[in-house]
Amino acid sequence: MPSPPSRFLQGVTNSAPFPFSLLGNLSRPLPMGTADDFDDFMGTYTAAQWTIQQTGAGTTADTAGNGGLVLQTTTGANNDQQANIRPTAKFLFVGGNQLWFAYSMQISQATTSQFTAGLMDTLVGLAPANGVYFDKPLAGTQINFVLRKAGVSTTIPIFTPLVAATSVAMGFYYDGRGTPTISAFCSASLTAPVPFGVASRPFPGGALTATASADGTNPNPLTNLPVVNLSMGFGVKTGAAAVITMTSDYIYAATEVQRF
Repeated sequence: MPSPPSRFLQGVTNSAPFPFSLLGNLSRPLPMGTADDFDDFMGTYTAAQWTIQQTGAGTTADTAGNGGLVLQTTTGANNDQQANIRPTAKFLFVGGNQLWFAYSMQISQATTSQFTAGLMDTLVGLAPANGVYFDKPLAGTQINFVLRKAGVSTTIPIFTPLVAATSVAMGFYYDGRGTPTISAFCSASLTAPVPFGVASRPFPGGALTATASADGTNPNPLTNLPVVNLSMGFGVKTGAAAVITMTSDYIYAATEVQRF
């Protein structure tokens, strides 16, 4: 039987006590310290909340499924794509501030398709100029973790293979420290390489599969960590004359923000 939840009847806060803090007696965590964007696709899909970047006449629409799903469908020509990206860039990698991203999906065809998901400046052609994102190229089933700054990339293989019609989750965490590290995670059930300097073990919440750092010893540097504002997005592209579908369960990004 599950344990009952803890109950804090007077609330919980991460604020300094009053009178040293304006919100010292607020009975919940500070609402301004973290900004997040979460779409679980449980409500009605609203096209106005996204910019559609497409080649062909594909669609993005609600689809039936436990917990809420959204379905992207391409048209059937080679290099057709269907991508969704938030219309305004609201995430920035800032020293001293943590940042998180998580995404879950499945795709109908693993070998003749491309998908891209993460934080980026554009998804036209599924080819951001700036971003931190996951990408599976049109050839093969290897999924890569990409840091891209002004058109130059650091590409880190994180796991293989991607299997058609099988759910996979992925995400990354930026610690914002003086010597920062960014860490990529994937579904614990997938085959994953052991990242540099880490004895990786699967836990609920995924397995750590890659790191990049500015510490001077990690083989994956942070040279190509972007310095511009980015938008949350995800998209799929065909690698042959066939319709491809990608079903997304959720997409989430959050960042610490230094505010009053």
